[in-house]
Amino acid sequence: YHKSLIKPTVNITPLMTPDDYLYGLGWQWALKNTGQYDIDYEGYTGQLGTPGWDIHAEPAWDIETGKPEVIVAVLDTWVDSDHIDLAANIWTGSSHLNTLAAAESHGTHVAGTIAAVTGNALGIAGVAGGSYGGKGVKIMPLNLWGTHGLSTYALFVFAADNGASIAQNSWGYEDPGVYNQSDLDGID
Repeated sequence: YHKSLIKPTVNITPLMTPDDYLYGLGWQWALKNTGQYDIDYEGYTGQLGTPGWDIHAEPAWDIETGKPEVIVAVLDTWVDSDHIDLAANIWTGSSHLNTLAAAESHGTHVAGTIAAVTGNALGIAGVAGGSYGGKGVKIMPLNLWGTHGLSTYALFVFAADNGASIAQNSWGYEDPGVYNQSDLDGID
């Protein structure tokens, strides 16, 4: 490469460093990787992280921490809408599509990654959870496995018709190349 094409690295010291408990312990290495050991609920896995291999959340939070007018549909399992770290960022429309499945669900996990209140000294920092009591994006919980017979297509339509501009879909298929047409139609 010609040296004129190589841009110098700029080190930016972020202004926002959340005080969320598990963030401070280094458990959210995907948001800030300082080379800490990968940690799970049983303790250290022994795998050392690589500094900087993360989404650089802190400098991004200096620009934006989440906007309450943005609605994110979480098509997953049940989301604990009363969770202390999520309740402030739950969409207040119809909740009949979020039927109870399990207290510790995958839907709650991904909703927290997106919109847990950031900077409240609790739990984790959400990527777009607002800051220090500020409002973050709103989570529209849509339980794929407890939706009273609604198809995935109907859930996508419901989300779009009710203001969701983003859909989180952390699910997949077991057989390569085999897809449910309702899912494909809903995504389209």
